[in-house]
Amino acid sequence: MIAIRNAKVFPVSGDPIERGEILIQDGRFVAVGKDLPVPGDARVIDAEGLCAVPGLIDAHTHVGVTGEILGPRFQDNNENLQPLQPHLRILDGIWHEDPAFSEILRAGVTSVWICPGSVNVFGGVGVAVKTRPGPLDGRVIDGTGGMKMAFGENVTRVHYGGERYPGTRMGVAALARRALFDARRYGDDLAKGRDRKPDFMLEALLPLLEKRMKARVHAHRSDDILTAVRIGGEFGLDLVIEHGTEGYRVREVLADRGVPVVAGPHLGGRSKPEVARRKLANVARLHEKGIRVAIMTDGASAVRFLPIHAAIAVREGLPFEAALKAITLDAARIIGAGERLGSIEPGKDADLVLLPGGNPLDVMVKPKRVFVDGECLYKESREDEG
Repeated sequence: MIAIRNAKVFPVSGDPIERGEILIQDGRFVAVGKDLPVPGDARVIDAEGLCAVPGLIDAHTHVGVTGEILGPRFQDNNENLQPLQPHLRILDGIWHEDPAFSEILRAGVTSVWICPGSVNVFGGVGVAVKTRPGPLDGRVIDGTGGMKMAFGENVTRVHYGGERYPGTRMGVAALARRALFDARRYGDDLAKGRDRKPDFMLEALLPLLEKRMKARVHAHRSDDILTAVRIGGEFGLDLVIEHGTEGYRVREVLADRGVPVVAGPHLGGRSKPEVARRKLANVARLHEKGIRVAIMTDGASAVRFLPIHAAIAVREGLPFEAALKAITLDAARIIGAGERLGSIEPGKDADLVLLPGGNPLDVMVKPKRVFVDGECLYKESREDEG
């Protein structure tokens, strides 16, 4: 057992605990509070002067698939030849030894949702993994598969011209509907025992229609967000808006439909026309309407700046508690791992970060220790405190 004592604990699911204690055993949290009974054989870590937060979660990344240090030829997050690719699985494209994983682990990010890019109407299935080293099969977080969809200019820019399709927003929406309609009919035929030729691509869409998988829809502009909501309603999809740059302009609709948003990134410029009306206060405006929001970096090695993105949201009006949840518990809930990750609670995975001071979003500090599944995988100093 590991016992962490004298930390300012941010459970996220409850109020901060001054000089709190955390007990970890067999890779999970077993207790959190004050004056906990600690077994004599426990390894004790004195966290005096430190704060403790759950391992951070980036709910939208491209770690291990961007060819970041290898060059564009090794980009593995987009298949550009045709716009319907629901059968692709990002797991098959992730370079598990990408140095970005160790960099973001040292920054306190212990889980990332990795997704295909956004040049296709259906881009394939993304999944969350732990940032610990080792083969991916031992790092995948069950239940976090999500179908990447995309509306807007990325799709039309890549597929427009000649015989390529779709080249307009109308075409993108029509192609999404057609694929979902075909998949629904395919599923109905299978359920009724009708003879159908196996179709790998349509099979990949059945979990989406049966709400066994979320629709993770890239949409920046307000009209693209509304189209996603419209199609999601037509087919009963469990919808999440990715980026949601103009979400603040249609926040009433998102709130009414209960659609969460994975918002961001907050760093960088206006790289294309559809982000021209980006506002850093977007997350705060969404939160004011009761919309569940996670904050993303949309990056690879840049995931290490996730706390900075959250701090910017606080500066622009998002309450501190909501910002911390946006990179922990609310992020976990959106990716489908809320029962395992995102808060310091008994039974959850012991993913934990210890940082100096009392503000985990202070961009001037860096983690002293990072735990994944109860194992300390990063320690700033070699001193053994236990």
